[in-house]
Amino acid sequence: MLITRDDGDGVSAMCELGNPSLPERSRRSAIQSSTLTRRAPRRKHPLANPKSDSDGSFTQFIGRFVNIAETLYIEPKEQVEKWTTKVGNRDVGISATGVWHAFGDQAENFVMQGLSGCTAIIIISSKGLWAGHLWESSSVVSGPSAHLERYALGDFKHRVRPTSDFQKLGVDILGARTPPRVQKDRPRWKSLVDLRQDYGDPFAQGTDVEIFVLTQAKEIDDGNVRFRAHIDLLRSKLEELIPGARYTEKTYIKGSPIPPVTMGVIAVQYSPYDHDEGSGNECARQARARVFYENNKQSVIDKSWTPNKDQGGVTRKRDACEPPQEAIEWPIKQGYVAFGDSFAAGMGTGTTTSDSCRIGSANIGDLINAYTDDPNIDYQRRMCSGDTTVGLDRQIKEWKNPEKADVATLTIGGNDLGFSDIVSLCVLSFTWDYITSLTTRCNNAKKKARQLMRDTSDNGIGTRLVAAYTKILEKSTRKDFHLYVSGYPSGFFNAETEDCENVTFDWQSPSYCSSWTCTRPHAWYLYLSIRKDLNDLVVELNDVISAAIQKVNTDKGVDQVHFVDVGPLFDNHRWCEASDDPNFHEPDEDRANTWYFLSGWKDIPSPDWPMTASLPDNDQMEITALIEQGSIQLPPADTCEASLGTDPDPYARWLCRASEGVAAEPQGDLASKLREANNEIAAKNFTGQSIGWFSPTRQIKTFHPRTPGMIACRDSIIAAINLTQSVVTADLPVFTYDPEEPKFTYAPDQPSSPAPTTTNTDGLLSPLMGPPGGKVLPPS
Repeated sequence: MLITRDDGDGVSAMCELGNPSLPERSRRSAIQSSTLTRRAPRRKHPLANPKSDSDGSFTQFIGRFVNIAETLYIEPKEQVEKWTTKVGNRDVGISATGVWHAFGDQAENFVMQGLSGCTAIIIISSKGLWAGHLWESSSVVSGPSAHLERYALGDFKHRVRPTSDFQKLGVDILGARTPPRVQKDRPRWKSLVDLRQDYGDPFAQGTDVEIFVLTQAKEIDDGNVRFRAHIDLLRSKLEELIPGARYTEKTYIKGSPIPPVTMGVIAVQYSPYDHDEGSGNECARQARARVFYENNKQSVIDKSWTPNKDQGGVTRKRDACEPPQEAIEWPIKQGYVAFGDSFAAGMGTGTTTSDSCRIGSANIGDLINAYTDDPNIDYQRRMCSGDTTVGLDRQIKEWKNPEKADVATLTIGGNDLGFSDIVSLCVLSFTWDYITSLTTRCNNAKKKARQLMRDTSDNGIGTRLVAAYTKILEKSTRKDFHLYVSGYPSGFFNAETEDCENVTFDWQSPSYCSSWTCTRPHAWYLYLSIRKDLNDLVVELNDVISAAIQKVNTDKGVDQVHFVDVGPLFDNHRWCEASDDPNFHEPDEDRANTWYFLSGWKDIPSPDWPMTASLPDNDQMEITALIEQGSIQLPPADTCEASLGTDPDPYARWLCRASEGVAAEPQGDLASKLREANNEIAAKNFTGQSIGWFSPTRQIKTFHPRTPGMIACRDSIIAAINLTQSVVTADLPVFTYDPEEPKFTYAPDQPSSPAPTTTNTDGLLSPLMGPPGGKVLPPS
């Protein structure tokens, strides 16, 4: 149950929370996305680094909160009715709210993020959720927790509070009965002890309890001794009250000495809707979790469900059954164009086209176009698997009616770096060399990629990307045109689990074996260092893409190109994820939570794109095509690589590698499979065991997203579009604070200013496109 807070005095009951720096976010796969595309001022000074790996962001709690909202207990009627917010002309009950701020100083061209104010305590169990805040700043007292502090501590507006005061405050909130004066002022504010007496113990052992504490300081030597001491007290008291709970502490970077100005705010709401059991309307019970961002308070996640009988609920009369809905004006009205490589083309999903572009059914263009759901728009699908920035130039030239396009999407850059070569040499062992030789070739491929990413000349990938984005903008000519550039999922592997050290993704026989007797001299094993190095390459490429976007916007003085971080939604959907099942080992094609293909793996149908489940078998279609072709002809091994060009069909590249392998070992396994496959083709054996090894999509889809992964990429793009362009055309909740009002006293003489309309090319803020199942508002 969520303990509500009465805001009858009109003072905000919300606390301001911070976020870690971009480099730290990139290193960790936090649940956050840099798709918010308000342009941030260029930084002259680096963001402060978090103190340790335990640092985190409030966005992680938001993602978790929305994901598990359907399992939470909804508060008793009298509590929900005491604290409400306006939606249109209705009062809607609110159960909990938290806010997050980022700040910047335009005069100094500096952006920082930090905590000003509260320590937040969130306790989640299978039976309920309790959220409390401890007010710690020296600014104006606000909120019910502040009223408790007035009673326990007095008004400390312009002085530093000693540790002993915080200890007393912690005891009052967590370990004792609520003081009578506080009960009088705030009858809905209760301590955990009160909760247990009034409603039973929602956090008893056996109810899978997690404690999240979000606070400002981690180390004693950072100038915030009083915070550290009182957090230590809180932890000991929490562990005493709730034995066996899992404790997670999230801390934030220190504030900057540069005076901050409010830039934006995120509010998270968990709102049980009322229903009417007595008026004859037969309204269905409904609960709703929403995430709001920025000063316009536009909802970017809106998840509703019918509570089950164990979730409690609210009953209250109302005139209509349907809850009010925000109307979002979707910006794709005239046209949409989809550019990109195989990660945009959805290669391998559903049925993949047989032409050289290899476009799958769940490609980004078709997914966004279906979401738009308007047959009258000018939709152009220009993406092509295997394309580099050279191929993108061709796509741009083929783009017709550019004046009609409101939005374009793009994923490009991986092929410029030789991503396919890196995967083949460093993971799939797609050569017949021994590991000693493979190591040299793998390292050379990765070195080449890093050199291109760090090359600032015209040949560097950053310069190529800048030129590509600029060409798209210039061909459009429209000032209201927007380009959304997706990064690549930030990490194919969980790089912390150890079980995968016994796993090889060898392209012919991927397998798990914990015994030294099955170690193969031609195969890579997925050691921690290998997984981390490959993940880091993707992170570095995303940073290059983000920097190129920032440069284009800055050089042209626009806010039209936006980075979309698709990685956060892939958390827990990578290879080598931890599992409670002792019998689970990679590689496991049947693990539906793994969103990537390996060679020969089947796709995963998704309820968000059901058409892929009803399509004909793609592998069988390709086998039929090979039989009709008459034979499998490999290109000359000694010249095929040079003849591929810059943007080859991915299947042509694979055939070249196969040819090199057969030439290296004429009596080897691959040569044997080729002979058997051609025999099956000659016999028109549609069920032969070898011919499938040479079907195009079977091999080239490796390391690409399956359909649920493409859905996640789509959802990330939709969130970015909603945050950047969508217009709210209906009344939205009215909060009890002004989001443009500074909430701290670092610079009392600095005037308040509106949030700057700038682009978030370096991932400063997060739109919080929640896990799959959290609904982003559809177009009106």
